[in-house]
Amino acid sequence: MDWTISDREVTARKPHTCIWCGEQIAKGENYRDVSGKYNGDFQVNKYHWECSTASLEALHKHDVREFEPHEFYRGLSLPRDERLENYPELAANPWYIHNLRREKRG
Repeated sequence: MDWTISDREVTARKPHTCIWCGEQIAKGENYRDVSGKYNGDFQVNKYHWECSTASLEALHKHDVREFEPHEFYRGLSLPRDERLENYPELAANPWYIHNLRREKRG
């Protein structure tokens, strides 16, 4: 973001959609809520905590500064257009199996 107004931990009072992975943030789940100005537009983005961590990893390891909403796997810095089975080194990540099951369901 060009500048951040608010970056906080929030408990969901209703379901939301994670900007990183596109999966639901369930009512009662803690999530990261970031609001600010980006490219001249005001934005409010909600992340699962594991997706927030993955977005920071993507920024620091891969210099990902912009992304399309729902572009990445939950909790991973790997875009959805990549096949998970091509990355066995990610198997230690607890979100690998979650995403692999979702990918196989189609």
